[in-house]
Amino acid sequence: MKENSTPIPASPGLQGEVSRSDGGGLSSSHIPQPKQEPNQHKLPAAVTFFLSQQQRTQILRALKALDPNRTAALIKALNIAIESK
Repeated sequence: MKENSTPIPASPGLQGEVSRSDGGGLSSSHIPQPKQEPNQHKLPAAVTFFLSQQQRTQILRALKALDPNRTAALIKALNIAIESK
């Protein structure tokens, strides 16, 4: 069987190329290896709320009055103490 090397577009977790035989399967010698997993505790986490456009405008205006950084403003508005690790 003839083996073709087909480049795959960059994916956040994969490196390299995938080789395909005529049967369309992956060749075990060319399986891309995942990148090392980042420390999950250091990654930021998203918080999502669904609001009307008017509510969003009012909230963003109120947050901007507290701090130009929305995250810092929300933490101030909620009076949350953040501990340093």
